[in-house]
Amino acid sequence: MEQPPARPPERRLRRRPGLQPPSGPGGPGGPRWDPNDPAQRRARYALLSGMWAFFFALFSLPQIALLLGVLALYWGISSLRAKPRRTAPSPAAAAP
Repeated sequence: MEQPPARPPERRLRRRPGLQPPSGPGGPGGPRWDPNDPAQRRARYALLSGMWAFFFALFSLPQIALLLGVLALYWGISSLRAKPRRTAPSPAAAAP
């Protein structure tokens, strides 16, 4: 009876100097999403409202689906039109 071929020895993954994982939960630039940012909040609302509108349309409740669909459009467009938030300059950068 033949034995199955032996598995090759497991190699340890070598870290390349240029490829490092981001530090912290959001990487070096801070968190990826800001719960206090109004544009991101409206985008989340638009996504959730659009999903629920789709499900209500599937379940034959057109009045609720239309209401949620209109809200999703409003929130989506307003989040896309929002201006980027300006951050306060650091005191070290402001001082000459």
